[in-house]
Amino acid sequence: MTGKEVTQLYPILLVNFIGTLGFSIVLPFLVFLVRNFGGNAIIYGVLGATYSTFQLIGTPLLGKWSDVYGRKKVLLLSNAEILVGWILFFIALLLPDQKFRLDTLLIGTFTMSLPLLVLFLARAIDGITGGNISVANAYLEDLTKS
Repeated sequence: MTGKEVTQLYPILLVNFIGTLGFSIVLPFLVFLVRNFGGNAIIYGVLGATYSTFQLIGTPLLGKWSDVYGRKKVLLLSNAEILVGWILFFIALLLPDQKFRLDTLLIGTFTMSLPLLVLFLARAIDGITGGNISVANAYLEDLTKS
């Protein structure tokens, strides 16, 4: 590999780092947020799985779009969407904690709040654009073709 090819790897490595960080950095303190906003263990589990579920949905979409529109454009767009997801995440922390009680047969009675709903939305947006790791890996493969 030449020096130019090595420097082209840095943005790809950064995309992979941001994607991994977006999933893993939230999990340790997410349990405290869910508890503070009135959720229970099931809400925590569903919120924790939201990122991965939407990443499963977003990965083939981003892959297809990267084939059609180009890998760089999709990587830039997905990183902008990740930023939107994080902004929503931080906005959720600033929202008033208005709780409402839900009584369900399947998971029992639990409390939901507006900040918790916004956290779900933020994790979904971050997850659907977290599929950009596969686009970054495809771009890496494009750069290193012999």
